[in-house]
Amino acid sequence: MLLEIDSGGILLIYGTKDSSTPLSIVEDKTLQAGLDYVVIPDGAHNIGQTHPQEIAGNIYSFLHKVQ
Repeated sequence: MLLEIDSGGILLIYGTKDSSTPLSIVEDKTLQAGLDYVVIPDGAHNIGQTHPQEIAGNIYSFLHKVQ
C-alpha cells in the first residue's frame, strides 16, 4: 500500500558543495513537487556533520511553520 505524503510537510536541505546532485535539479524537482527547501552555503553531501547548527535551525523553523 502506498502512503500519501503531504508535500507541505517535507523540507529538503541541500548544500551548495554537494556534488552528487546539481542544485538546478534540486530546485526544479522541489518546485515541481511543491516542497520546501533550504540551500546551505558551502555544505557538501555530509552536511549534517559539517553544518549541524544550520540544519537544526532550519528544521526547527520549518516545524514551527507547518504546525
